[in-house]
Amino acid sequence: MAVRAGGALMGAGIVGFSLSPWLPLSFVCLMFTGMGGVLLMASSNTLVQSMVEDAKRGRVMSIFTMAFTGTMPLGNLAVGAISNQAGVRSTLMASGIVCVIVVLFFFRELPRLRKAAAPVLAKLNPNAAEPMVYPLTKKENSSG
Repeated sequence: MAVRAGGALMGAGIVGFSLSPWLPLSFVCLMFTGMGGVLLMASSNTLVQSMVEDAKRGRVMSIFTMAFTGTMPLGNLAVGAISNQAGVRSTLMASGIVCVIVVLFFFRELPRLRKAAAPVLAKLNPNAAEPMVYPLTKKENSSG
């Protein structure tokens, strides 16, 4: 839930910022963008760490960190080039919309991801009465 909420909040904040003609509203939109980004990063980090065996956690986290922080300069370069051609407002709006689309895709795929992760989670914590991460709701449990 936190990954979805963080991504949606970040995407909506970016779209709001791109549409804002008023500085105080822009600050509020950027506040929500930052809150969503922090929520997304913290929950993603927690999710990855909880699903990885202790012996492999360092390796997996180095790849995870490289994927997030190492590719950011490339994305910034691409967004800068696009905004030079299409304009800053249009580029920001497109970036926010892409963020929301990715969240919707993640939301759609989440039941399948939960089923795939269940054996790993059970192996890591066989004594847990409940799943460690994102327990299934009744609706999702009956649809699968």
